[in-house]
Amino acid sequence: MKHDDPNTLPAAEPSAIGATPAPEAIADSTLEPIAEAAVEPAAEAPEAAAPAEEPAAADAPAPELPSPVAPPSGQSQSISPKGLRWVLAIIGLLIAATIGWMVSLALAKAPTAYTVYIYPDTEYDELADTLAMHEGEEWANTVIYLLTMDRLGSSHGAYRIDEGTSAWQAARMIKGRAQTPVRVTFNNVRTLSQLAERIGNQMMTTPEALLDTLLAPATLAKYHCDTATVASLFLPDTYELYWTSSPSQIIATIAKYHDRFWTDERRAKAAKLGLTPAQVATIASIVEEETNSKQERPVVARLYLNRLDKAMKLQADPTVKFAIGDFSIRRITADMLTYDSPYNTYLYAGLPPGPIRIPDKATLDAVLDAPPHHYIYMCAADDFSGRHRFTDSYPEHLANARRYQQALNNRGITR
Repeated sequence: MKHDDPNTLPAAEPSAIGATPAPEAIADSTLEPIAEAAVEPAAEAPEAAAPAEEPAAADAPAPELPSPVAPPSGQSQSISPKGLRWVLAIIGLLIAATIGWMVSLALAKAPTAYTVYIYPDTEYDELADTLAMHEGEEWANTVIYLLTMDRLGSSHGAYRIDEGTSAWQAARMIKGRAQTPVRVTFNNVRTLSQLAERIGNQMMTTPEALLDTLLAPATLAKYHCDTATVASLFLPDTYELYWTSSPSQIIATIAKYHDRFWTDERRAKAAKLGLTPAQVATIASIVEEETNSKQERPVVARLYLNRLDKAMKLQADPTVKFAIGDFSIRRITADMLTYDSPYNTYLYAGLPPGPIRIPDKATLDAVLDAPPHHYIYMCAADDFSGRHRFTDSYPEHLANARRYQQALNNRGITR
């Protein structure tokens, strides 16, 4: 083989078959196809001639790297763009279906109207049972699922769920503590204990806590009352309060209503009669206990005002019942008239310490606007109509009293 490079030494010719070829021959064999014919080896190979000196490593040509090998069949190959689009489309449909299902549940409407009350210690399962009882299990479970609070205690309150309210709206209302004010109504109340029970049973607080707060020295000082006159702060009506309101908040709300009722005009009327608002309430409470007739109330009110003006004892039977604490009494007997109590107006002159019931606003106005007359005596009519016979004559009054007592005897009413 001819070499043009003068710096490369020629390789020695192989002396026999099987002799080691020169490096150039190895390099050339990678470029030329290998002969198909195989040479059979001799029975005994002759000694090979000594190889020529190999050239320096720096001058040797680098061998070529083999071409990449294709992956064996059966191994995963990259997905085609068309196949990828199909996969993504299926995933999208599944997601859309799931979202649609969840939205349909969230938008499900409550079939009935109901107010749910959540206490500080209410648990999710309790709320779920309550909602399911009124709105159905699926709707209730959806609301619970949408609530993500750690504890329901942070959302205690009263929540009005109207017919058609969606589960999402209900969950949002509870989670955001958007309470619905409750309407608290009381009327026909005689004692503070009854008042506390009527209001407390409609609120989260207890009647005992409300009564304790009502009679607390700080409360009495704040509203310039005592334990007898504090009842005059309350006016029978319907009040809007948050169910979670504290006893102090309840009292403050109702007291504001009391202050709005007692306008400057009404206070001026009371002052003209020589009365405070609490004293007007006391007279009005006696008037309401005396008669159920709204037409009679202004007349009865003026009768008691006349007796006060004349420094006469009121001698009002309802005050005796209140002093004894028995409102079922239908006939006042002589021994009852001696019951020692500042509320017994047969024993003590002037007004009792405070109202013997919580009078209506209309009765308060009946006292303030009582028409003038000269009556100072009254007796229940013997026909049991609930009305009274009025007079300014004591003999006539005694005659009216005898007729009424005979009617009680005829009916066998002794107490």
